[in-house]
Amino acid sequence: MSTKLAIVGFGQIGASIGLALAPYKDKVTRVGHSANVKQMKKAANEGAFDRTEIKLPDAIRGADIVVMDFPTDLVKDALRLIGREIKPDTVVLCFSVVFKKIYDWANELLPPGQPFVLIHPVIHPDRLADWNDSLLTAHADLFEKCDMIIAANHGTTSRAMQTAADLSTLLKAKP
Repeated sequence: MSTKLAIVGFGQIGASIGLALAPYKDKVTRVGHSANVKQMKKAANEGAFDRTEIKLPDAIRGADIVVMDFPTDLVKDALRLIGREIKPDTVVLCFSVVFKKIYDWANELLPPGQPFVLIHPVIHPDRLADWNDSLLTAHADLFEKCDMIIAANHGTTSRAMQTAADLSTLLKAKP
């Protein structure tokens, strides 16, 4: 049985995750969503996703893991939409450098007990010249040999933490 992974609101991080997980197609179904349809189609054509969805609820419906890669100013609205459609056991991983405020929003907008973890890569110095929010610089090896910061709130389940650590390992990063 394949794990459904929805990568939503992607930029360089989300598209790179999709590319990095391509070798695991037999285990992971990668679904992409972005409001930028042109960017989404380009990422799909480059092999970052197995399929794409125009609407956020369609992308996350039935997902086992949701990876959020939104600019901070869009996270709250995305959490509101996700909270209406998500399965209770779906792990939500949000890539962000803003921890406290996003946890506050997640606690407010996601169903009680929803597994939620913040995660952020410490990009390897060799890749800093590539670091920006453009899909043009997405790389399957963007996370290799980098540290992955995993930040959890008290009460975060061990399964959610393990999911974040496992994703980091698949991306060849060090959790």
